[in-house]
Amino acid sequence: MCRSSFVVIRTAVIVAIVLVPRLSHADARQCEGAISAASAKFGRFYYQALRKCNDAVLKGSNPGPCPDARTSARLAKLNTKLHVRIATNCGGHNAQCGDGDDQPLSTIGWDIGMCPNFENGSCTNAIANCGDIADCVSCIDTAAAEQAVALTYGNFTPAPAGSAALVCQRAIGKYTEKYFSAEVRSLQKCETRVLSGSSSGPCPDAVASGSIAKAEVRKVRGICKACGGPDRTCGGGDDIDPATIGFPSSCPDVTVPHGSSCAASVTDMSGVVACVDCVATFKGDCVDAASVPALLEEKRLLVKRTGIVEYVPMETNLDSIGGLGLMKKWLVKLFMQAMLRLLAFFARRPRLARVSSFLTRSLARTTIRAKAIGHANEVAELGPLWQRSFPSKKQVPIVSISADTVVAEIHTPCPLRGSGDVHACYRMMEFDREILRHTGGQFVVLESQATPGVTVCRVAMRLEGESLVGLVAAHEATI
Repeated sequence: MCRSSFVVIRTAVIVAIVLVPRLSHADARQCEGAISAASAKFGRFYYQALRKCNDAVLKGSNPGPCPDARTSARLAKLNTKLHVRIATNCGGHNAQCGDGDDQPLSTIGWDIGMCPNFENGSCTNAIANCGDIADCVSCIDTAAAEQAVALTYGNFTPAPAGSAALVCQRAIGKYTEKYFSAEVRSLQKCETRVLSGSSSGPCPDAVASGSIAKAEVRKVRGICKACGGPDRTCGGGDDIDPATIGFPSSCPDVTVPHGSSCAASVTDMSGVVACVDCVATFKGDCVDAASVPALLEEKRLLVKRTGIVEYVPMETNLDSIGGLGLMKKWLVKLFMQAMLRLLAFFARRPRLARVSSFLTRSLARTTIRAKAIGHANEVAELGPLWQRSFPSKKQVPIVSISADTVVAEIHTPCPLRGSGDVHACYRMMEFDREILRHTGGQFVVLESQATPGVTVCRVAMRLEGESLVGLVAAHEATI
């Protein structure tokens, strides 16, 4: 028995030594995706927060100026979330930027020296680690959102409550922000497809272009319905005069990346729609361009403009050589089996409970760092984050999601299956509880494979702080 346990421990340690470094340095694509997603989300919600504040000022329900204290607190929270998400995915094992184990800048296209700036502004900080990347995209996204809000709200003339002018002003602000949000979200999803290899790019691809076109239709319809006069269409001669609502007489002289300048006179509502469309597109494209690997994107655009050859990102690694990809999968499977047997050995011995807890928590924390598992903002996010801690989602399918609970199953054979020792199973599940604590959730085993006749574990997850009433743990049901 002792020799068998020693073999299991030795195998687990050897495989861990082989695999952990490989897992730790395989996150470049995940880091790139996190930067793109975090930037897009920050830009969208930053603009939305500013728009809602200014809209409240227009309505007269907020004395202003914007951002007020409440909005400033919201913006600060968004900035913190942006930095945390990038640090979690790009900051190495301890999810902190600048301490030497960040994702190398050269592997994610950010070895560019300094922030690329936005419209000759102040976004010129040096880029030395992932914290600097977060500062850079935060600065650019902030500048883009604030300038867009300045165009749609900055010069508006106060209008009487309930007047057509007020309705028009609010519609311009609202639908421009929604268009910006839709464009940024579509471009970010496109970048994700390019990074994953499901789209050859460049962005916007056909899917993103279709989504942006639909958002454009909604924007034009919304603005013209409110500002286009009795016929609710722009350009019919009965539109509200842009000067009446305080819209600038000329559109800002900015140029959409690889497009034309927005500079033009604004004399009617069609001109207003064209202006906000051009400027919002400019801001959205800049937000997207700042969040993706700058050098690779520039190469892709340059080659596309030649029309002669196609740029294909070089992604060759050890997994693509010979049969090393299959070998890695086999080693991962061997590692998991060895670790489960080792954990089960300690879990079945109550006197070694502290050792069992230490091992399972250590494995969970290593997994959290290696897989860059983040924090859940809502209950539906708990399941996918938990699934990331396993080699295959097929082994841990989510079976239902309600307003407060995620229910999933674990199909991976457990060494305790049929043993009747549900308390040992509970101790083994400290791994899952540690994962859920990190994501901001709670984890309960409803049915255990240790119960004779049960071949699948059924588990439930709820957000931290939520009541567990109605969830009966398997190890408590047998008491």
